[in-house]
Amino acid sequence: MSLPGYLTTLVGRQQEIAEVVDLLQHPDTRLLTLTGPGGVGKTRLAVAVAERLRCSLEHGVVFVGLASLRDPTLVLTAIAEAMGLQDLGSIPLGERLVLSLRNRHLLLLLDNVEHLVSAATDIGDLLLACPRLQILVTSRLPLRIGGERVCHVSPLPFPTDLDAPAEEVMASPAVQLFLERARASDPAVALIPDIAPIAARICARLDGLPLALELAAARTRLLPLPALLSRLERSLDVLTGGARDLPDRQRTLRQTIAWSHDLLDDRERILFRRLAPFAGGFTIETIEAVCDFDDSLGPEVLDALTSLLDLNLVHRVPGTEQRPRFRLLETIREFAVEQLIDSGEESLVRRQHATYFLELAEQGAYALHQVEDRAGLEALEREHDNYRAVFVWLRAAATENPVEAALFAFRLSLALWWFWIYRGHWEEGRARLTEALSQVQLLGVLDSHSHAVALLDLGMLDYEQGDYDTAEARLAESARLAGEHGDRHTLCLALHYHGLSALYRSRYEDARTLLRESVAVARSIGQPWYLATAIFALAEATWPEDPQAASALYRESEELFRSVGASWGLALPLTSLGRQALDAGRYEEARALFEEGLALRRAVDNTWWLAISLCGLGEVARCEGNYSLAETYFLEGLTIYRALGRTHNLAWPLRGLGYVALSKGDHLQARDFLRESLLLERELGATPSLAACLCGLAGLAGMCGDALRAARLFGAADALLERLGAKLEPADRVDRDRLIAQVSSRLLASAWSEASQEGHSLPLDLAIEEALAIPAPGPDLPAEQIERSHRPGARHGPLTPREREVAGLVARGLSNRQIATQLFITEKTAANHIDHIMTKLNLRSRAQIAVWAVQNGLGPEPEA
Repeated sequence: MSLPGYLTTLVGRQQEIAEVVDLLQHPDTRLLTLTGPGGVGKTRLAVAVAERLRCSLEHGVVFVGLASLRDPTLVLTAIAEAMGLQDLGSIPLGERLVLSLRNRHLLLLLDNVEHLVSAATDIGDLLLACPRLQILVTSRLPLRIGGERVCHVSPLPFPTDLDAPAEEVMASPAVQLFLERARASDPAVALIPDIAPIAARICARLDGLPLALELAAARTRLLPLPALLSRLERSLDVLTGGARDLPDRQRTLRQTIAWSHDLLDDRERILFRRLAPFAGGFTIETIEAVCDFDDSLGPEVLDALTSLLDLNLVHRVPGTEQRPRFRLLETIREFAVEQLIDSGEESLVRRQHATYFLELAEQGAYALHQVEDRAGLEALEREHDNYRAVFVWLRAAATENPVEAALFAFRLSLALWWFWIYRGHWEEGRARLTEALSQVQLLGVLDSHSHAVALLDLGMLDYEQGDYDTAEARLAESARLAGEHGDRHTLCLALHYHGLSALYRSRYEDARTLLRESVAVARSIGQPWYLATAIFALAEATWPEDPQAASALYRESEELFRSVGASWGLALPLTSLGRQALDAGRYEEARALFEEGLALRRAVDNTWWLAISLCGLGEVARCEGNYSLAETYFLEGLTIYRALGRTHNLAWPLRGLGYVALSKGDHLQARDFLRESLLLERELGATPSLAACLCGLAGLAGMCGDALRAARLFGAADALLERLGAKLEPADRVDRDRLIAQVSSRLLASAWSEASQEGHSLPLDLAIEEALAIPAPGPDLPAEQIERSHRPGARHGPLTPREREVAGLVARGLSNRQIATQLFITEKTAANHIDHIMTKLNLRSRAQIAVWAVQNGLGPEPEA
C-alpha cells in the first residue's frame, strides 16, 4: 500500500525526522514505535520518515493503516492485504507473509496500533522470521516486546514567555503551524507582530498539540484571533470540525482523546477522572492522598498510572527525576473534567484536592514563620497552579455553601501569605486576600484575631506594591488588634512594616519609634529570626542620624542571622554594610559585601532582593567609573523589577541607567531613563533619590546646551537635600560632581551662582515640571533626530507588553479602575502605566493614547 499523501506542509518536525531516520538506519533497530498523545502528529512524522528512507530501501515501504480494525487477530491479514498478497488457501497466512518478506529489505509502517497491542506477539514473530524486515509503528502506547525501541513524539514547542519579542514568538514551531493553517483558512489573517502575543497564548492554551492547533486554525474564518482566544480560555468546545480528510476519530479533539480513554479499564478510568482537579501537575504521593481516598484504586495505583502514561494521557514532567512529577495536557485535562462531572464525584474529589493543598500550605507557612525555607518555597511554587485551581473551585462552591467556602478561602489565603510575599506574587496575593477577607466580613464569621493577621498580611502586600498610605492604615489597625489579643508575632511584624513604610518615605523619627517598639516585642518573643529582621530595620532608620550606631546594629543583625543559618536574611545586613563601605569610599570592601549578598540571594532564588544586590554592584561600578559594568548590573536589576511589577523600585536602576547613558553621550536614552525614574520618585514624595534624578536631568540640560536650566535644577536638588537633612548616595554624588564640573564652565561663575540660587527657591513641583520639560535630544545631535524627538507622538522609548496592553484598554474607553480590574493590578499601578506611556510617547492626554493605540493596531477601529 502506498504512503498517504497530504496537501499541507509538515511544520516544525525536521529534528524529529532526522532523529528517527538515524535510529532506523542503525542495524540494531528492527522495531521502532512512535508514541505520543492523540493528535500529536505521529502518523505525519512516520510518513515523512518513510518518504525520506524509501530510496535507500531495496524493496521500499508498505503502509498499513489499522485505525478501523477492531480484531487483533486480523493484523497479519491487514499487512498481507497492504502488500497485495493473494490468498493461496492451503498455506497459512503467517507462512505466506514470511515467504514474501524473508529476503526483502522492506519497511512496514503500521499506523495506529494502540487498540491492537495484543497482536504484538504476531508482529514479533514476523520480525524474527524476516531478518531484513524493519517495522515502524505509530501507537499511543508501546508494544512491549523484545527489541522494541520507543521514541516519544512531543507536542510542538510553543513560547513559554508569552510577552517575548514578536520575532521570537513567530519563530516557535507551534505558532508557525497555527498561523500557516489559519492563513489557509482565512487569508485575511495578517502575519504582523501585533498578533504574536495572541497566537502565543492560543498555542500555550492548546499545549502545542498539532491537531488542536489545526482545529483552532479552522475556526479563524468565523472567529478573529482575539475572539478565538477568549473562547478557548473558557472551553475547548470550539475545537470541532476540521478538514474533511481527517480520520473520523480526529474530527474533534474530544473524539481523539476519547479514543484513548476507551482503551482504559474501570480502575484506570477512576484514576484518570480524579486527576482532573490538578492544574499544576502532581506526584505519586499526591495521587495516593487525593485520588485514592476511598481505596477504590487499591494497591495497584502505580499500575493504573503506568497505563495512563503508556497511553500518553499523562505525561512525566522533564527534569523531575529525583521526585517524579506528572501532568495532564490542558486539552486532556478538560476531557477528564467532563468525566469527573459525569461520574457524580466532582465535589468530593475537588474537596479532597483542596484539603490536601491547604494542609501543605499551612505546613509551609509554619516553616516560613520560623526561618526562610527554600525547599518549602519551591514546593509551594511548584503547586502554585494547583492553589489557583482551588480558589477557582471555592468561588464556584460558594453558591452552595457560602460560609464554608469563604472560611476555607480565607484560611488558605492566610496560609499562602508568606509564600506570596517571598516569591513576589503581590498583586495576586492582595487580590485573593482582599476578596477572602471581604467575604468572611460580609458573612459575619470573622474573629478579631484573624482580622489582625489578615490586616498585617494585606498591609505587607500593600507596602510591597508601594501603596504606603493604605499599608500604614492597615498595619496600625493590625497592631492595635494584635495588642488587644496579646498576639506578639503579629504585633511585631505590624510595627516592623509600619516602620519600614515610614522609613521609605523619609519619616525617620516615626520610623525609629515604630522599629524600636518592634525590636522590643521581638526580644520578648525570643525568636532570633524575628529579632534579627527587626534590628536590621532599626539600623536602616538609624543610619541617617547615627551611622556608627547603625553599623553596630547591622553587625548584631548579621550575627543573629548567621546563628540560625538564615541565608536570605543574612544578605540584608551584608548589603547595607556594603552601602556603608561604599559611602566611606571603601570600594573593594563594598564590592565583596554586595557579592556575598548576591550569592546568598541567588542560592535561595529571592528575586526581589537579588535585584537590590545587582543594583548595589552597579553603584560600586559607577563610583569606580566602570559604566559598562554598571550598565550590565542595572539592566538585570531593571528586568527583575519589571517582571515583578515593582514600579516603585524601578526608579533605582532607571536612574543608574540614565547616568550611564549620560556618561556615553546618549542624551535621548538618558532622558528616557531619568524622566521615568523621576516620575516614579515623585509618587513617593520628597526623597534623596528624587534629588538625584533632578541632578541627572540637570546634567542632561547642560550637555544639551541649556546651562541656565542646569544650574536651576542643581540648585533645586540642593534645596531638597537641605530640607530633608539628607545627602545623595555615593554614586549619585560622584556623578553629580562630575556633571557640575562639566557643564558649569559653560556659564560665567556669577551667572551660574545666580541661576543656582533661583533654583534653590523654586518650589519642588515646579522644579520637577521643569526637569520633565527638558527637550531632547539637544542641539549637539543630528538635526533629523532633533526633529523626530519633538514631533507629536514621537516614541521616546519602547512600551513594555503590559504598557501596550494598557494603551489598548484606554483606546476601548476603560477607566483606570476598569483597567485595574481587567489586568489584576491596582488602580494606582494602572495610573502609573498611563503616566509612563505618556512620557515615552510624548503624549499629554488619554485621548492621544487612544489615537496612538488605534494607529498601532492596539485598539478598536474608529467608527465612520
